[in-house]
Amino acid sequence: MRKNHQTIMKPFFNWISYLCLFGLLVCIIISHIVVATNESFKPKLGAMFIGWLVVVMIGYLYVLFSRRYHRRKWAKALRKNSQYKINKFEAKLIDRFYENATYDLDSVQYATIRLNILISIILLPAFIYALSCAIAYGVIESNQAAINSSTQLFIF
Repeated sequence: MRKNHQTIMKPFFNWISYLCLFGLLVCIIISHIVVATNESFKPKLGAMFIGWLVVVMIGYLYVLFSRRYHRRKWAKALRKNSQYKINKFEAKLIDRFYENATYDLDSVQYATIRLNILISIILLPAFIYALSCAIAYGVIESNQAAINSSTQLFIF
């Protein structure tokens, strides 16, 4: 009797994903509070959030370019010998998102796409918070500079 092995998708978010999502947000919020409460660091708030934006954008660039790299790798392997053998990382990637997955090209592609989406979802709230704070502090700093320059004109 032959067993039918069907691929079963594992849940997209698990406790580690939620921990990463909220951990990144809490880290940004704590750094915001620490820098905002210290008077000597207040002029550096805009630069701090631009730094957070750079860190988050590195994650998004990883997602963007890793997907392109994997597509090229799979296409090259398929053209070369009409078969595709996966390495240990790809096997772990498939096992991360699927149960009883056959190790074929489609499973690797879908697992990689799901991992990229998961990384993007984890980074999205941190990106929105850092972007809004960077814009807000940029506007505040430019308004303060304009106010300071206008008050200096009236003093002299």
